[in-house]
Amino acid sequence: MQTKEAILSRRSCRKFQTKDIPKEIIEELILAGRSAPTAMNMQEIKFYTIVNNIKKVKEISAKIMENREKLGKGGSWIEEYKKKYDVEEAIFYEAPCIICLVADKGTDERAKTWHSMDAGIACGNILTMATSLGLGTVPIGIANFLNQEAVLDGIGADKEKEHLLLVISVGYPVEGYKEKYVHEKPLTSYVKYI
Repeated sequence: MQTKEAILSRRSCRKFQTKDIPKEIIEELILAGRSAPTAMNMQEIKFYTIVNNIKKVKEISAKIMENREKLGKGGSWIEEYKKKYDVEEAIFYEAPCIICLVADKGTDERAKTWHSMDAGIACGNILTMATSLGLGTVPIGIANFLNQEAVLDGIGADKEKEHLLLVISVGYPVEGYKEKYVHEKPLTSYVKYI
C-alpha cells in the first residue's frame, strides 16, 4: 500500500478479530513511532507494548472502569459503544495489542508539552504504518484522562517517574468494518480557507 493510500484510508477501528499479531509486525509499528521527529531530537518517548494478551488488556480495562466508578465518572457512552461495536469492553475494544506511549515526567514544564506533541507525531506514524500492514487502530484517550495509574501499573511502568501520553489499540479489523461502522463527514466541514 502506498503512503497516500494508507493515510487517506485509515479509520479508527473499534472491532477487532481475535487473531494474534506477529511480533515482527508490532516491531515495525514501534520502529515507525520511534522514527518520528521529536523536540530537539530528545527521543524521550518509550513504547510499552502488550502483545497478543487480551486477558491483560481486559484487566487494565477493568481497573480503569473501577477507577471511573470511584470518581463518579461512569459514562452511559460506554454501554452504548459496547452495543454499537458488539464488544464486551469499550475501553480498548478487546484489541489483542495495545501500545502505550510513555515519557519521564521530568521537572521542565516545556518538556511536558513537547512530550505530548512528540507522542502525537509518533502516533500518526504508527497509525499509518498499521494501516499499510492491514491492521486496524484506535487511539484511546480515556486510558490517559484520570486513569494514568491503572495503565501504568498494568504495563509495569514507574508511575512516580513516568507519565502516560497515549494508548493505541491495535488488531486486525473485522470484515466489513468500514462499511458497517465508519461514517465520514465531507472535507468542506473541516476546512476554512482564509
